[in-house]
Amino acid sequence: MNRRILSLVLIALAGTLLLSSCSARAHLRRRAAAYANFLGGNGGRGEALADFWSPVYIAMMKRRESRFGKSAYDAANQSFTSFSGKSALPMVRSDEIRVQTRGRFAKTFIRNVGSNSQRRQENEVRWVRVGMTWYVFNGSQEEEKAYGRWPF
Repeated sequence: MNRRILSLVLIALAGTLLLSSCSARAHLRRRAAAYANFLGGNGGRGEALADFWSPVYIAMMKRRESRFGKSAYDAANQSFTSFSGKSALPMVRSDEIRVQTRGRFAKTFIRNVGSNSQRRQENEVRWVRVGMTWYVFNGSQEEEKAYGRWPF
């Protein structure tokens, strides 16, 4: 009887892990599409560049001063926020994102975007999962110290 209960518990745990893994990939695909659309000028949902940065990277950028006399964080957000919504590039859908994961790290690729005249290169974007949210992993020393070395 105890073995049967243990077997059921292990099966339930394996199913939960599988579902959370699928859910994490789906969340990452949505997040990667939102990031690609933001950079392509199709944001329009009040997003800022820093919404995609990891908490450690945000803290680092707030400490750095840009040549404009504000933090590098504020300067980057201002320039990218004003750019958003001004592009003729087609929207990226989450099903156009290819994903590879290793632990809390992932990299994403855009499969196909637009017509031949508007095709983007298939660029790799690096991600780190902090809690339940995926953030762009910029590879700074501070990020590696907090989250670990890039495993790919």
